[in-house]
Parts: sequence; C-alpha cells; structure tokens
Amino acid sequence: MKEMKSARVVAWVRGPVRDWGVRAGCVGAIGLMAACSGLGPADVSAPDVAGSAAAASAPVKVREPVSTPAAVASTAVPAVAVAPPPPPTWRALSTGPLETWTERRTPLYTYVLVGDIGSAAAGRGPRARAHQALVRLLSEVQAGDALDAELAAAHQFLVPAWPRTARQALPLGDAAAAPVALVPSDVDLIKSRAHLDLLRLVLARQPQMAQRLSGLGPFLVTTRQPLGELVQRSASGKVVVVDRSPVLLIDLGQRNESSLTAAVKALKVVARDAGGQTGAIGPMRARVLAKLRSAGVQPPHVAESPPVVVQRVK
Repeated sequence: MKEMKSARVVAWVRGPVRDWGVRAGCVGAIGLMAACSGLGPADVSAPDVAGSAAAASAPVKVREPVSTPAAVASTAVPAVAVAPPPPPTWRALSTGPLETWTERRTPLYTYVLVGDIGSAAAGRGPRARAHQALVRLLSEVQAGDALDAELAAAHQFLVPAWPRTARQALPLGDAAAAPVALVPSDVDLIKSRAHLDLLRLVLARQPQMAQRLSGLGPFLVTTRQPLGELVQRSASGKVVVVDRSPVLLIDLGQRNESSLTAAVKALKVVARDAGGQTGAIGPMRARVLAKLRSAGVQPPHVAESPPVVVQRVK
C-alpha cells in the first residue's frame, strides 16, 4: 500500500504541469503530506526540472494600467466656436432724420431716398420712371449683403421705410438672420422727404446740389455721420447746421438700368476701400466717376460738397 501511494505521487509530480511555480509549491506540499503519512524522503522523487527554478525565480512583469489623458477619457465633444455672420450692409430706417442714432456705427452712411413719386407704379410719366428706378435701386442695394463683411464694416445703406407688421425687417445689428427684402411699397415717402428737406438745409451753401434734391430721384446720398448729427436744435428750437462734412450725391433720375447698376457697384467698391483706410476719408466723387468710366456706362450726375468747419451751437 505504501509503494502504491509513492508511485502515484511521483507520477503526478512528473506529469506535465504548465506552471512550474505551482509544481514547486505542490512538491513542498507533498513532502509535508509524506512526512505526515510516514513516507520517507527517499520515497518521494522530485521532478527533474532544471530550467524551472530559473523560470520560477525570474521577476514577473506586471502590466501597469495605461493612464488616459483627461481630454481623451472625456466623451464630451467640446463646443466649436462659430463666428457670427457679418451684419447686412443695409437697414430699414423706421425713425426720422432728427432722432438720436442708436444703431451700430460705420465710417460711411448712404441714404436711399426718393421724391414724391406717389403710387405711380405704371405709366410713362416721370413718377412712373422714378418708381421703376427705385425698384432696380433697392434690388442693387440689397444684393450680396451677406457675403461682404468688409463693406458691412465700412458702410451701410439706409432706407426710410414703414415699420413692418406682417413681415418684420430685422435691424442692421441683428446677426441672427438676413433682413427681409425691401420693396418700393415699404419705402416711407414721408420719411424720405423729411430726409431730403434736412439734406437741403445741410447743403444750403451748395445750391446746385440742394436743387437736385428737389427732384424725384431716386438718390444716393453718402455722409460721414448719421444725418441727424449734422444738425442741432438751438435754444429757440431752430434746427441749425453744426457739421458740414462732405456729402456725396448721386442723382439716379432719368438713368437707364445699366447706369444705375454700375453706380451702386461703384459706390460699394469706393466705400469699402475708403472705410478700410486709416485717417480721414478723402473726396469720393473722382473715385466713383473713375469706376463708372471703367465700366463703360454713361455716368449719372455725381456731386460732392467740400468740408466746412462749423461752430457748434452752445
């Protein structure tokens, strides 16, 4: 019985064991079992594992956990900053010319004005032709407004218009969306005439330009400040001119469609260039006429008043 136990132990120890550390531990346990059961050391044969001792004593490499950067570990996608679209290059004016300017400021302002054309949308008379010219002018003024950030920063077209009810026109400073397109029926003729009256006062020292503004137009009038800042009310309530900075006038009445289109494009180019330069903006008339001649069209009437320093009313 003793010989059978010894043979079984030896056979089990010499059998194939994958982990030599386990076999070494088992041998020690078997020796203890043999001592307890009366087996001698000679009765327990140790396995011949010459290379197992080195393998068992070799340091075991423990795979350390790989640290993950916080930016990689986080599954939240960082928000991407999106630049707001540029503001439109035109706005609908729902205020009068003497009201305080509260909108954004640019180096240049161009008023889109028309005389007393009434509701004459058809026919061949002067008012009908002025109305048709206004249709084309509004289309050219509003063309490409969302694509020209440089022009929007340098200049803005201002159209006296009725306040919107059914479809609201967004203000110039609203970058959420482009404003609703203006059509001739949106133009407030009363406000337009009020702007023309104030401009005639500002241009009192330029009688030819002032007389031009008595016609039907339409007109493009460019100033360096909002129109209401060129005048001031005295203590008696009289409106007097306090700033005679240059005023550029383009009379588009009696002009064909190609001439009108070229005039708006020329003004946009000159205004963009002038608004981007440093220092005071120089005369613009010669530059506008040069653009019109290069376009090969018959230029409309273009005039510009010289700057005059005026003492402000106390």
